[in-house]
Amino acid sequence: MSKVIPFPKKRKNKVENESAWVVLHKTPLVYEAHLICGLLKTYGIPHYLECLKHLPHPVSSSQLGEYIIWVSRDWFKIAKAVIDSN
Repeated sequence: MSKVIPFPKKRKNKVENESAWVVLHKTPLVYEAHLICGLLKTYGIPHYLECLKHLPHPVSSSQLGEYIIWVSRDWFKIAKAVIDSN
């Protein structure tokens, strides 16, 4: 019999209040995620990057291979305007 590796349980985010954060952008491209995060950092917009590529079963595309950029709910409109203008 082959050994089955179970998926890990959902980890709790480092952020204390999850409801205060919303998804700004999702991308499968690592360079795009880092470019957007750099742009947000330049403007002083609070954000964090979540990587879904480091799972027991590596996937490079689709939903399991995404980078998700989260921003504070209070800064969402400003962050969206910054991303859309560049």
